[in-house]
Order: sequence, then C-alpha cells, then structure tokens
Amino acid sequence: MGKNAAMAVGSVPSNVARVAPVRAEIRDRALTSLRSGAGVALVGPPGIGKTVLAGEIAAALSVTHEVLRAQGRHSGTDVPLGAFEALVPPGIDQVRAAIAAIRDRVDGARRPALLVIDDPSLFDDASAFMAHALSTSPGFVTLMCHRDGVALPAAIEQMWREGVVSPLALAPLDTPSLAAVAQTLLGAPLGPSTVARLALMADGSPLYLAEAVAGGLRSGDLRLDRGAWHWTGPWTTAHGRPAAGWSGPRLAAMVDDHLRSLSDAQREVLELVALAEPVPADLLVAGAGVAPTDVETLEMAGLLTVDDRGDVALVRQVHGEVLRRQMPATRRRRLAALLAGAAGDQRGFRQVRWRLEAGLSVSADELIAVGDAAARLEDPRTAEEFARRAIDAGAPVRGGFLLGLTLDETGRTNEAMDALGRAWALTVDRAASPEEFDAWVAVGLARAEVWFAQTDDVEGAAAMLREVEQRVPAAQRAVDISRVMHACLMGRPEEAMALAEPMLVDDSPVGDVARVALPVVLALAVTGQAGRAIELSQRLLGARQAVGEPIGVARTATFSVALAYAYGAAGRQDDALALAMHSHALALRHGALIGQAWLGLIIGDALQARGAAADAEAWFVDAAAAFGALHRPQLRWALAGAALAAAAQGAVDRASAHLAALEQFGRTCWVFLDPFIDRSRAWTAFAAGDPQSAFELLDAGIAVARKGGLHWVETLLLIDVVCFGAMGDAPQRLAELAPLVSDPRVGVWATASRALLEGDVSAVRAAAAHLHGMSLLMDAGDLLAIAAVRAWPNDLTVATDLAASAQRMYTDPRLRTPARLLLEGAPALSARVLDVAWLAAEGRSSKEIGDELHIGVRTVDNHLAKAYRTFGVASRRALATVLTAWFGDVRPAAAEPTA
Repeated sequence: MGKNAAMAVGSVPSNVARVAPVRAEIRDRALTSLRSGAGVALVGPPGIGKTVLAGEIAAALSVTHEVLRAQGRHSGTDVPLGAFEALVPPGIDQVRAAIAAIRDRVDGARRPALLVIDDPSLFDDASAFMAHALSTSPGFVTLMCHRDGVALPAAIEQMWREGVVSPLALAPLDTPSLAAVAQTLLGAPLGPSTVARLALMADGSPLYLAEAVAGGLRSGDLRLDRGAWHWTGPWTTAHGRPAAGWSGPRLAAMVDDHLRSLSDAQREVLELVALAEPVPADLLVAGAGVAPTDVETLEMAGLLTVDDRGDVALVRQVHGEVLRRQMPATRRRRLAALLAGAAGDQRGFRQVRWRLEAGLSVSADELIAVGDAAARLEDPRTAEEFARRAIDAGAPVRGGFLLGLTLDETGRTNEAMDALGRAWALTVDRAASPEEFDAWVAVGLARAEVWFAQTDDVEGAAAMLREVEQRVPAAQRAVDISRVMHACLMGRPEEAMALAEPMLVDDSPVGDVARVALPVVLALAVTGQAGRAIELSQRLLGARQAVGEPIGVARTATFSVALAYAYGAAGRQDDALALAMHSHALALRHGALIGQAWLGLIIGDALQARGAAADAEAWFVDAAAAFGALHRPQLRWALAGAALAAAAQGAVDRASAHLAALEQFGRTCWVFLDPFIDRSRAWTAFAAGDPQSAFELLDAGIAVARKGGLHWVETLLLIDVVCFGAMGDAPQRLAELAPLVSDPRVGVWATASRALLEGDVSAVRAAAAHLHGMSLLMDAGDLLAIAAVRAWPNDLTVATDLAASAQRMYTDPRLRTPARLLLEGAPALSARVLDVAWLAAEGRSSKEIGDELHIGVRTVDNHLAKAYRTFGVASRRALATVLTAWFGDVRPAAAEPTA
C-alpha cells in the first residue's frame, strides 16, 4: 500500500445497504400498482434484496396507508397465527376473531391498509388463511415477498390464482448496480478490479455483497487508498475458493435455512465437495462411497454442478464458505481422511492438503511440490505455510527459496532477504545434493533480484550475481538471464539484448526463453522495436505453454502483459485494450493479484490514449494499490500514470498527491521508469500553470531516453513538446526516429509537426484523421487544438473550424490536456468577458447579465462588444456557435464578482 493508505475496520450496515436506487424501476412499478389497489409479489432468489426493497416500498406508502406486517419464521410454522403474532391483540386465539380485530384497527385508522407478507412459505395454515382473508378484504392491498421455487401454503397459492398479487421478479443485480450498492456501503467508489472481484463473489446478490465487504473490512484486505476501495489481499486459495472469511451470522443462517431440508448424507456430500472442489465425480462415488443418487438429487436442486470433465463443484461459493466455517475439527479430519483414502497414491496439491488435515505423514518433497503449486496459483499464504513445513521436514534450501519468494510476494522484503540469506549460507557448509543444486542457484539469483527490485543498490545486486558465478560456475547461463532483466530495467536495453540474443535462438531451452520473456519484450518495445516485440511475445507464449509451470518461470499472465504492452508500443491500442481486458478477467478468476496490477497498467495506458482520462486514472490507481500491497517497484509506474491522467483532467491536487506518494516509495534500480515519471511531472506542472518547469522536465526525460537508446520513450516526450505548444527540434528529431520505431504514430506526428510549422492545414487534418483511425483520440484532438492555436492570429475562420474539430475529438468534456488548455486560452479574453459572452450566448439580455454579475449594463455591452470583435461575430447566436467551437460543451465556472 502507499503510505497514505487507510485501512478501515468495522462492519457494513445490517440492512444490506439501501438497494432501492438500483431497483428504481421495480420500486416505482410496485408503488404504482399498490396505490391503484393492485397487490404485488416481489419474487427472487435468497439474498436478492426482497425484504429490504419491500421495507422501502412500505415506508414510502406509510404516509397514506396503515402498514401491517406478517412475517414467516421457522420457529412459527407450528404456532397458529404465528406470522401475525405482532398484530393480533392479546387474548385472541381464534382466526375469525383475529381477522375482525385487524379489520377494526384499519377501520379506526380511516385509511387503507398495506399488508406486507414476508416469507409466506413459512406460514402456518391459520396464518395463511388469515393472509388470504385480509388480502381480499375491502380497503386492503398486499405486498408479498418470497423466494422463487418454494412451496407455498394452499391459501397463499389461492391468492396467486385469484390474481390478488401479481409478480415482480427481482433478477440478480448487474455489476454497475452491485458497484453502486458497495459504494453506498463504503462511502467511496471501488477500484475497477475490486468491482469485478465483488461481482464474481456476490453473484448478483446484495446480501452476499454485503457479507463479502464486511469480511474484507474485518480481515483488512479491503482498504481505502487514494480515494477508492481496493481489495489487496488474496482472493482465492490454491483450491480456487475464497481465502478471506467473509460469511457472517446472517449469511450463515440463510444458508442453513436453504440446506435445512437435506438429509445427513446429502449434507455430508456438500461438505466433502466444499473441502475438495472441484472433485472428480468418480472419486466421490467410487472412492468416498457417496451414493450417485445423492449427487443427482443435489444437482437437480441447484446445489451442485458437474462439468464436462465430470468434476463436481458447489453452485454457490457462499455455501462452501459457510459449510467450511461451521465444520467441527473432528468432522473435517474424518472427511479429509476419507478424501485422502479415496485419492489413493495420488500426490497432487489437494491430496496432500487432505492428508495434512487428516493428520497423516507428508514428505518434504511433497510439501515443496504443493508449495510450488500454491505459489504458481498466486496463493502466497498457502505457499508460505508449506515452505515453512518443508524447512522443518528437512528441505532447508528448497524450502528457504520458496519461503523467500512468497515473503517477497507479500511485500515482506526484509524477511524474504533473511530467508534467502539463510538458505544461501548453507551452500558454504555442505556439497549440493542433485535435487538441491538447482535450488541453490535459484536462491542465489532470487537474492539478487529481490535486492535489485527493492533498492537502488545496483552494485550490491551485481555483487550477489558474481557470488553465484563464483560458487556455482555451472550457473553462468542462469546468471546471464538475470543480467538481462537488470540491464533492461537500468535503462540499458542494448546491453540487455546483447545478452539475450544467444538465448533466443530456436534450439534454446524453452525454460531459458520463458525466463527472459518480459525484459526482452520490454527492451524491444521501449527502443522502438515493437513489431519484433509482438512477434517474440507470441513465440514466447508458445514456449511458456510448452514448459509448463515450474516455479521461477514467469506466469502465463506475464506473457499477456508482454504482448499487450508490445501492442501499445506499436500503436495498436484496440488490440492492447482487448487483450488486457480479457487477460485481466482471467487473472481475477485465478486470484492473480500481480497479473491484475500489470494488466491494469496496460488498460490505463490504452484508455488514456483514447482520451478517457478519468477511467485511466481509476485503473492506474487500481494497479498502484495492488503493487503497493505487494511492495513492488512498479507502484511508481502506476502512480506516474495516475498523475498524468489526473493532470490531463486539470486535477492538479490529485496529480500532485500521486507524485508525492511515488516519492514516498523511494528509488529503485528501475532507471528506465525515470522518463515516464518526468513526463507525469511535466504534465502536472503545465496544468498548474508553470510551463517553464514543464519544458525543463520534458527535456530531462528526453535526455535520459536518448542516452539509453529508449527511442520509443523519447518519441512520447517529443510529441508532448509539440502538444505543449513548442517546437524546437522536435519535428526534425521525430522525423529521424520514425524509421527506427515501429509505432506508426511517430511517423504521423513527424509529418504533422512539419505541417504545423508550414501552416499546411490539410496535412494536419489528414494526420489527425490517421490518429483517430488508430483510436488515438487524445492525440488527434491535441494535434487539431495546437493547429487552431497557431492559426488563430492569422485566420480566425480556419482557427475556429480547427478548434471545433478538436473539441469533437475530446470525448470527455473534463479533459484538460496541455493542448486543450492552450486552445481555451487562445482567444485571450478575461474571465469576466467570457462570463458575459456565455450568458449572452444563452440568450440573456444585457440587463439580466448585469443583474447576475453585479455590473452595469454599459459594462456588459462593452464586454460583449469585445467578445464580438475577438471572435469575429455580430450576434448572440453566432457567439454561441463559436464559444462551443473553442471551449466545447462545458461552460467554464463563472468568475467571482469584482468590487
């Protein structure tokens, strides 16, 4: 987390948020029907919000109606009139007397009655009869809510048949609606990844959502960071089930109610699946002795699902969470032994876990294997547990390596270095056994890479690599692979490529190829060789799939990141965004926090290029929260992106806060990020009204990029120079770099900047159209805006036309890029004159304008005349057209009245 993060503790409101705003259409339809005297039944699955919505409808009608509530309860199913206990006066125990008493109460109130019937499936027969009798009485209208698919008492069924109530189905909430409910619960928006995660967990249910939120608050995994809530803890275990305990008493009671009708044998089947899912059906039936009919019955009841491979899983994650939390230790141990016995000699992750839970012996090799599996599945907590067990079981080097990696994954860098240091020290005291030789090499490399990533001590990391070379000469190639990464991140891509080239030949081991994937693709992209980066990314993805998933080899998400980044560097923003969004969804389902963070960066970049700066900032902040939780140096990259996106909206305070958080993280050896950070600082300075500092920062970034041969990065900064309203040698340098860089936008900007110098409007328009076709909407708008600013002094008509074209490119009216700020400042009118002009364009008279702005009519007319001269118009209607052309659809805020 960033140092300004706040962690909230506590619980969410017990009413599962006010869901009416996201059920507005159903609420309004229900109110219309009930006010007309027609009864309504809210029907939906458990936890969908029926009772809460019914309560809000009843509250709205309480002004005009006498509200009577009848509540079904398990405890009252055998108690006559139990559902109406709160309404029936003491001493009355006969149905007809109770009905008469309630009718008398309504008659005395002298207004109609709203009878709210909740959970009628739990009504006793007398209560059901009474509900029917009252619902059909004059002056009564009924609001019923019950679960779909449940059996109802005969008298309630008769109400349906007679049309006393008509159904309104409550479907599961969609993702935007769930996000709105969560924002109501938490009082602040949620990051994009967290919205998607909670939507997966909630399954459309506001109750499940509230429980997930409450669990996240209790565990500290749901945190407020930079104005938004982010889930930064593990989301799933290596089993693929929720890691955080998020089920509360209300949810447990609801699940118990849902499972109440099951036999003991059927409930045990659910418990077995909860411990093992997804579990092969034959293991359950043939191995664990489960009756096939029980599996079929549970599948038909919508509690179990069986996929094409024959694997059985729970339909709802919440059922598994509640069953696991309620399971006594002895029962869990017995069921784990049953599963372990059914698995026989298999030694996969889940089988080893069952044996441990059953109290059976597990070897160090098995512990290492399952720990590796947990690490690959982005479950560092489980990996840490098995690593420590493996060390105790006699595998201190391999266990120490795994422990070091998992501690680093969770941001505990000092502990990680201690664990790796202890494992490395063992190489001095004894010869390596064959099975531990590779582990020693891995430990040595991991020490260097963790140190390199978390500090700016380049020499210290290099010394650790030299120590590996000296102690284990056969590890030379592995050391070189690490040096590829170091050279790339230190802004020396040519050195990185020279080291990597021998590893990229066709006969290289696929493991070696896979390990250099991201740094090589990154080196190619930042130097401008995006075309080759794309080709290599696609090849490396194939190599990654061929090599499988040994620990230490980059995860599949890494290759998606590499390919998506290469697409972006090649100007293929649509492809980059599509791949990143698809891969991000996969990373969410697998609980891959680091993958989500990297992909969030790509998504933010693509959205920024499209001119969606607000959405881009949300994704960058989302990525920063994830990187911060893992204490990763990429946090600085994400915060730089967030600062640039905020500055593009004119939000100087937010941009400055992002940059301040970036500085708090401290410097690392990732030197190649410096030009990106300088770029963000430049945008922030320009938005703050300090163009001189902005140009100095751009020049500093250009110098670093040029020195390191980061050609593509240099072009981004040179394009900024043009968009900031300057030229210098930018057109010439862009023309020189265009043949060296795969990104076609560089050639377009080289042509466009030359056309700007020459005043060739048609060439500028053609370049803007080309940028638009590449989905680079912000680039296109900025180019036309700068062209309008340059044309303003000489040709007002052409300048206005260019300004109008620029405004059409800016799809977000909040966008305030440097070019758009220059565009809005080109007319050089005071804020007071612009206030008068906007009011006149709206059709106000001079007197009305004067009254609103507290100035005289003559002053209004003088200001209006100046606006007419400036824009070359002679009427209020023409003024409205030209103001929209120059300033877009959003009128600037009015200036404060002057004395």
